[in-house]
Amino acid sequence: MRKILYIILTLVFILLVVWKADVIQSKLEAKTISIFSEWAEKGKPVATRMVQYRNLNRQLVLSGHVRKGGFVQTDISPVLLKKIRSMKKCSSNPFQAGRPCIKSIKGRVDPMTGLSSVTFFVPHDRKISPNEILAHAFVFGSQRALTLPQMAIQEEGDQRYVWVFQEDRVTQKNIEVGMLADGFAEVLSGLKAGDLVVFRGASQLNEGDLVQVVERGEHS
Repeated sequence: MRKILYIILTLVFILLVVWKADVIQSKLEAKTISIFSEWAEKGKPVATRMVQYRNLNRQLVLSGHVRKGGFVQTDISPVLLKKIRSMKKCSSNPFQAGRPCIKSIKGRVDPMTGLSSVTFFVPHDRKISPNEILAHAFVFGSQRALTLPQMAIQEEGDQRYVWVFQEDRVTQKNIEVGMLADGFAEVLSGLKAGDLVVFRGASQLNEGDLVQVVERGEHS
């Protein structure tokens, strides 16, 4: 008798689980249909940002091995010497100042490698070991450039493109980019100042899609 009761209870439990799963699936399907219906009526939700001019920091990343005294040594191409000479030089006690700086530059080119030696300092809040590799992006100036948020850029193979918002719809435009800094990219071609590009929700878009802008703004 207990065995029969156990079997009956097990079957009831299985039926409840199946029923609950069907209810959840039905709700999900209804919600999905509702979302697609809303998309069809109002458009897919996206956030846009305006393409505009801003000052982009010009950066050069130096990386090298830690040497005696905690400084970092690296070898660079002579064509970069002019940029490095414009960077901040180290004070008499860079460890106390706690700011990245250039300690020394050997202008003479190594005849074997064709490179020049640069020693720089990078602040650190931990113990570093000799020959450990450290890197830092040094700013050597700024440049006025047409920019857009890097998050707006999509990639397909070697091609970069963005979705441009025009009259409630989107169109794909191929672009060329230059400098990358502070989350922004320099636009070399493909866009003009004032264009609105999709920077959130772009992965779900197709050419000519109807969209609704749920967040619109300018990057500063």
